[in-house]
Amino acid sequence: MDSMTCAKAMAAVVPDGERLLEEHLRTYEELLLHVYAGDVFTCHLLNCLETGTDAAPCLRLLEGMWLEGDEAVRNVLDVTILERLSDEDSLWQAVGRQVSPEFRYIVNRVIMPNNGMFAKVQPMEG
Repeated sequence: MDSMTCAKAMAAVVPDGERLLEEHLRTYEELLLHVYAGDVFTCHLLNCLETGTDAAPCLRLLEGMWLEGDEAVRNVLDVTILERLSDEDSLWQAVGRQVSPEFRYIVNRVIMPNNGMFAKVQPMEG
């Protein structure tokens, strides 16, 4: 999965996501996946988690970003999305309970140890 494919997948799971992606592309004249993911996708996912709205489509996409994403997509997952989700432990643990055990393992054992921003973050629990 390349950056544009990822952005389109994000747009598909966010209300009004396609319009927001078009607006992003007009504003920046290119895709800045870190910006789009942070401003649109991550905000939507946080809202789902905070309100108890179904976050499953977003969480499946996170797993797909790791499994199918190229280096740029994996970087966005790591430093833009997961770092933001880890800012609040209750939401971080809510994500941990809703993702697959395999993805939780990847986050805890592969992603977190290789990113210093996670040094004080508790591992996801299932």
